[in-house]
Amino acid sequence: MKQKMFVGILFLVCMSFPALADHWTSLSCQWNGNNYQPYDTVQRHFVGKLGYGFSQLGKCNEAIFASYEGFVCNWNGNNYQPYEVWRNLAMGKEGYGFSALENCNKTVHYSHNGLLCQWNGSNYQPYFTPQNRPVGKEGYGFIALDRCVQSVQYSRFDLACNWAGASYTAYDTYTNAVIAERFLTLEACSRYIHP
Repeated sequence: MKQKMFVGILFLVCMSFPALADHWTSLSCQWNGNNYQPYDTVQRHFVGKLGYGFSQLGKCNEAIFASYEGFVCNWNGNNYQPYEVWRNLAMGKEGYGFSALENCNKTVHYSHNGLLCQWNGSNYQPYFTPQNRPVGKEGYGFIALDRCVQSVQYSRFDLACNWAGASYTAYDTYTNAVIAERFLTLEACSRYIHP
């Protein structure tokens, strides 16, 4: 009886002591039958496509520890993609993402004001996460992930800058409407947002 109680208590401790990477999510890495997958211990569901995850528990834990503002990375079958934990929703285009877990973790860790960066097939583009929609013109963005992350960090919840093909443009993140355009540099666009 004592052994059963000990095992039961140990199970509860392990389940109630998930890696708390931020105050928005309670995540742990659980075996899904094939691999280790981020698991939302509050809503009791796997995050990401069922059956997809990490072959190594350590890599799953890396994703958990990098989670931020309710987002975590998981393998989608092709790439590492950010997922919103609460809705279990892949951010950006389904199946797109990052070849390296470190880059996916970076975009999640530096998400800000309802924005994070995601690969759109051509560039890294800020996505407005409440609507899971790209900011600016579809398919436009930054060649370098760090520049996209910089744009997200410079944003306000209602305004963000993105490359528009010939110059940088400030967009209303809710409506995706152009607010101001023809900035030669990301920094100039950012100064418009934060005068």
